[in-house]
Amino acid sequence: MKDIHSLEIPTLILIVKKKKKVKILYINADEDHVSLQFNNEKGDLKVETNGYKSNTIEPRLACIFEGIEKESETSKRKKLVGKHYIAGVYKKSNEIWEEVLEYIDSVYDETYIEKIYIMGDGAAWIKAGAIGLGTKCHFVLEKFHLNQAIMMAIRHLGDSTSDAREAIYDGISFEDKDNIKKVFKIATEWEDSDSRREQIRRTKVYIENHWEAIIRPNSDEYARMGCSAEGQVSHLLSSRLSSRPLGWSMVGVDKMARLRAYVANDGKVCDLFKYKQEKKQRIIQEEIGKEVNKEIKRKQKTYTDVWNHQTVAGSTRLVDGMYCFTKKLRGIN
Repeated sequence: MKDIHSLEIPTLILIVKKKKKVKILYINADEDHVSLQFNNEKGDLKVETNGYKSNTIEPRLACIFEGIEKESETSKRKKLVGKHYIAGVYKKSNEIWEEVLEYIDSVYDETYIEKIYIMGDGAAWIKAGAIGLGTKCHFVLEKFHLNQAIMMAIRHLGDSTSDAREAIYDGISFEDKDNIKKVFKIATEWEDSDSRREQIRRTKVYIENHWEAIIRPNSDEYARMGCSAEGQVSHLLSSRLSSRPLGWSMVGVDKMARLRAYVANDGKVCDLFKYKQEKKQRIIQEEIGKEVNKEIKRKQKTYTDVWNHQTVAGSTRLVDGMYCFTKKLRGIN
C-alpha cells in the first residue's frame, strides 16, 4: 500500500515523429463505484440523514480510440484500434478532459480531425467533455444504459413488455416523441406503486433530456459505433477495486486506477519504481549540493574576514607597533 501511494504515475503519451491523421475519433467514458474506508484519515466519513455513511467514490475512465477491426481475418471478435486509457479520481469534471485533450494534441493532427464522438450514460461530467472538446465533439447516449432505463420502466407489463419496448424503439427510429409518451402513459396507468410510477417518470425525463444524443445515430453513420465503456470499466477498474468487498482510501483508489490505466497502455511497473529510485537519488544529490554550497560560502566569508586589511585596529585608529610591523610584512604601506 505504501509503495502504491508513493508512486508517481504519469499519463503515458506516445512519442510520435509525425502526428496521426484520422478523421474520426471515439471516446468511451464511464465511472466505477468504489467503497471507501475513509477519505483522508479514519473516522472522517460523513453520516447521511438515513444513517448510512457516505463512503462511495467514483474513479472515472476515458478510452480514446480510432475505430474497430477484427482481431484476425477468421476471428469473430473485434478490437479497438489505437486505444488509450485515462483514469483516476478527479474532483472537477474538466480535469480528466484536460488530460484527454493533452493526449489528442500530442498524438493526432487536430486540423485533420472532423468529428469526435463521446459515448456514455449521460452523466454530467461526460456531457461536460462534449462541450469542453469543442464544436467537433458530439455526445451519443450509450445503448446499454438507455435499454436499462426503458426496461426498468416497463418490466411490470408482463407479456406486453416486449411490445412496449418495440413501440418505444420505433418511436426513437422514426423520431416520434408522442408515440413514446403514449407508451409511458399506458405503463403509468398499469402501475399502482408510487415508487414505480416515479421510476417511469424519471425514465421519460431521461429520454427527453438526451433526445438529440439518442437519435443522432439515425442520421449519422459514424455515431452508430457501439460503446464498450461498461465492459472496459468492469475489466480495468472494477475487477481490482470493487468486484469484491474491499475498502479503500481516496489516495489508494486514485493511484490504483491510474496504475491500471498505465499498464493497459503498455506501461511497465518496474519503470515507475526505477523512476522513483532515480528521483530519490536526484533529490539526495541536490540536498547534498545545497549543503556543500552553504559550507563553501561560509568558509569564503570566514577567509574574507580574516584577510581583510580593514581590521578592527585600523578602523578604530588604535595603531600600535605590532600592527605596523604586520602591515610591512604583508607589503601594505
